Amino acid sequence: MEYLGERSTAVSPNSNSLVWTFNQSAGDFEAKRLPSGLLAQKYEALLNYKARDEQSKTLLVEAMFNALEKALRAVASPNGRIQANEFISEVKPLFEALTKPESAPYLPTRAPEALADIAIALADRVGKVGEKDFKAAGVYEGNILPYRDNATSLGNLVMQYAKTYAEMADQKPKPAKLSAPGNKLQT
Repeated sequence: MEYLGERSTAVSPNSNSLVWTFNQSAGDFEAKRLPSGLLAQKYEALLNYKARDEQSKTLLVEAMFNALEKALRAVASPNGRIQANEFISEVKPLFEALTKPESAPYLPTRAPEALADIAIALADRVGKVGEKDFKAAGVYEGNILPYRDNATSLGNLVMQYAKTYAEMADQKPKPAKLSAPGNKLQT
């Protein structure tokens, strides 16, 4: 499963192979319910020791954020999983990997807004889940309150990281602009 969309810019073979390698594990994380800690480890190994250029790092961080976003959207979707006890433990290693200093400069600028959208969708979904939904999922309907509590905790975690990612984006160095009149460098 690929987590990067079509790119209009040329990508070096190193970038392609790193992202492909990561996406293989991200697909396994989603399809085979593999531990997110292993996906975070692979991401950090690729980013810290294999990605040699800015483009590779940018694509790899984007792929990691896309994997996180896809996992969260699957939980917040109308047909998302009802069992909530593992929500936070599944995504927290992915969140944490993206907050490391080596990831920060490459984090997509859309990250805070995307997380806010997920928190809104999660709140909308949880509010609509009832006993009938639990029965259809084969889950004891008496678990509705713990489910809602866990989903609320996940929403809080998502918003906490949205704020963290927004702060990280504010700390990114802004590109310098040349002014026309005297060609003075502006920041």
